[in-house]
Amino acid sequence: MQIQFSGVDHLYMPKTPFQHLALSQVNLEIPSGSFTVIVGPTGSGKSTLVQHVNGLLHPTEGEVQVGEHRLTSKKDKRSLRILREATGFLFQYPEHQLFEETVEKELIFGPMNFGVSKEEAESRAKEVLPQVGLPTDLLTHSPLNLSGGQMRRVAIASILAQHPKVLILDEPAAGLDPEGRQRILDMLYTYHMKHKLTSILVTHHMEDALRFADYMVVMNKGSVYLSGKPEEVFGQASAIESIGLELPETIRFMQQFKLATNQQDVPFLKTRGEVVDYIAQDRGRVE
Repeated sequence: MQIQFSGVDHLYMPKTPFQHLALSQVNLEIPSGSFTVIVGPTGSGKSTLVQHVNGLLHPTEGEVQVGEHRLTSKKDKRSLRILREATGFLFQYPEHQLFEETVEKELIFGPMNFGVSKEEAESRAKEVLPQVGLPTDLLTHSPLNLSGGQMRRVAIASILAQHPKVLILDEPAAGLDPEGRQRILDMLYTYHMKHKLTSILVTHHMEDALRFADYMVVMNKGSVYLSGKPEEVFGQASAIESIGLELPETIRFMQQFKLATNQQDVPFLKTRGEVVDYIAQDRGRVE
């Protein structure tokens, strides 16, 4: 599902002493079927941007097009319901949103709220739980009695059970250790690939952007600073660093390698393994 922002402004608390322009003239197209990663300094407008995709926020000016759904400053409750059925939104610390008595009730709440029959919702619950790495015998357990990691996976499963076409991930691995963060992101990326979704990940981890993105957006001061394929965005290393973002380790290393060897045709490499293989091949050519 293609997503397009056209001349979007968003003003928080207008006509008050606390008025703040969070988005300014945002023009952006997120490709259908992409895994788009949005990065930027704190306060750059990342979360404000993605909250427009499912109508949590509306533009003060301009419009947002999500598939056939058009969002402007005017709110249409019926249109919002249809849009939110198609867009799953995962916030930071999603386990804080758990409230039902059992895991099964938690998983069927969303689908049934959008008109899915109880039987179909229960079938989805049994189907989605293993996809987030949890056994189906947890369906009868209280989600509040699970471990922190299990609670987060249940919260993720509750969104996936809605069968969204667009998946919005606003720092979904916040607060987890590096290993836990990678497990959650790997699982979400696998789901994205399997179901051919349009997925948007907001993160402050540039390594995650390098690893998962097939399209990138860099926000700064409420506007789109850079956008494009990862190799295009990371190719503007000095621009990224100038707004206080740190380049991934492999990008920094290959920058230094390029300067040290005076090579102009250095390839775009994502992983340490790719870098090691390339350096070994380069040494072989020199020798």
